[in-house]
Amino acid sequence: MARIDPRDRHQKKGLQWFFGELKKATKDINYNAFNPIKDPFIGGVFMYRYDAKWKEKLPIWDRLPLVIPFDIYPGGFIGLNLHYATAAERKIILTYLLNLKQKKTNRQYISISYQAIKSAIKSGAYKPCIHRYLNSHIRSRLVKIDMEELENIASLPLAQWQKKNI
Repeated sequence: MARIDPRDRHQKKGLQWFFGELKKATKDINYNAFNPIKDPFIGGVFMYRYDAKWKEKLPIWDRLPLVIPFDIYPGGFIGLNLHYATAAERKIILTYLLNLKQKKTNRQYISISYQAIKSAIKSGAYKPCIHRYLNSHIRSRLVKIDMEELENIASLPLAQWQKKNI
């Protein structure tokens, strides 16, 4: 697991936020929980527990993804998991996303699509982050991350990397 640098202000703020949210969530199970009836989904930022369908074949996968969904399909969605990006790539992606911050519709936090990501982030930094997630393999409630906290949270080493059993 990656270490936290006490000099990194984003990690420091992220930790304060994370443990504050954790404290609130332990008191109220519905605190900041995603509500599919009233909350937008596309372009939101979510964390949840995940159990990969093909975990025996994948060399590595993230059990606690930090995902920004951009496409819905029957049985799941496609999104950017920021944990797959390096710190430099994450900065490029976050700069792009934070510039889109405005809410577009009642079903979208921001107007985002694969084509928009591809054309805006010329470096290809987004490519390792794109993953398909199956609703049937989500093992917890989806926790919304506020866009204002995204930069701080994205700097934390919260990924729970799993390796295939050999």
